[in-house]
Amino acid sequence: MADRSGDDMEATAGLADSQDVAQKADGVRPEHARNLAAFWSLGLLNNAAYVIMIAGANEISSGAVGLVYFCAIFPTFVVKLTGPYWFHYVSYTARMWTIAALMAGAYSTVALTSSLSWQLLGVVLSSLQGGLGEASCLALCSFYDSRKVLTFWSSGTGFAGVAGYTWVAALHMLLGLSFAATLLLANLTSLMWLLATSHDSEPAVHTMGLRERLRRTLLLWPYMGPLCLVYFAEYVMQSGVWSVMGFPVGSPDARHRFYTYSNWTYQLGVFVSRSSGLAYQADRSVLWLMPGLQVALLAFFSWDAVLHFWYNYSILLLCLLAGLLGGAVYVNAFTLISKEVEPRFREFSLSAASLGDSVGIALADITAIFIQGCLYKANHIVGASYTC
Repeated sequence: MADRSGDDMEATAGLADSQDVAQKADGVRPEHARNLAAFWSLGLLNNAAYVIMIAGANEISSGAVGLVYFCAIFPTFVVKLTGPYWFHYVSYTARMWTIAALMAGAYSTVALTSSLSWQLLGVVLSSLQGGLGEASCLALCSFYDSRKVLTFWSSGTGFAGVAGYTWVAALHMLLGLSFAATLLLANLTSLMWLLATSHDSEPAVHTMGLRERLRRTLLLWPYMGPLCLVYFAEYVMQSGVWSVMGFPVGSPDARHRFYTYSNWTYQLGVFVSRSSGLAYQADRSVLWLMPGLQVALLAFFSWDAVLHFWYNYSILLLCLLAGLLGGAVYVNAFTLISKEVEPRFREFSLSAASLGDSVGIALADITAIFIQGCLYKANHIVGASYTC
């Protein structure tokens, strides 16, 4: 592919030659099906490791699911917080190889060790991989027809939730493979990642000083705020509330089943809504309304986990709704950025705004440790790492 500079920038991610495609007026070209498929695959593979770790969170530490969730997000938070200020020093090629190495290291460390400390280290490696991959690929979307590739990227990340939970459920729960074997087989994704990201040139990057980068980050608050709030609410539900629900609640097996089913149903909702970017574009008011509804769902589930007034598997319908809201905020926030931000600042802005969801998840995982302990006490369950 031909290298370009300024606003007319080209990027590659295992994608078709630019000579075959007419350039649009703003320097961003329409996408071949191959390009869209590549971004969908990147989203799927990047998020798969994180989802598989979360799907097995109560295998790693049943009494402190929130601790596993925290280790799965805090390194991502650090990468997204700092990345927009050093990414321009590291090529996309180097980042893609690093992501593949971290992916393989994460699966293998959790699978081949037995101590909690080592397994949490594996979760940390997975988190570093996920954060580096998401921030880099979102930035890469800016060199293409952004709304299309962002939708396909988002759809792939959404399907990663379904695929990850299905992978664990099928191999571990249905076929009876150990959790370690389930993780080792997932190492195939690191090879697939390298195949999906092969390319022959680097995009030219718009340079900015530190002060300008900080200013541009602060200007992203209308998009980062909804991302932070919606992910805070849904991850408190996932790691704090849903891990304490079961029918009957006193049965560890029943709680484990509901944890798995609720999270799988949630991921299905995420996949559906993250795939809707070409069908609907929310404005800023709707973007802020959806997190408000998610907070209402959190309050409802917390109340129900104590009083058990709607306490059967039909409540999975609300888990689906939580996924729909979370996925919709994600895809609409980034497609709105691609629509409203000047082309020369899109790469930086898409990468920097990804910090919003990680902040929400990190805060949620800390909060969930305390909520899980309180709900354990309310339901007379022992084994929580925190006593309310």
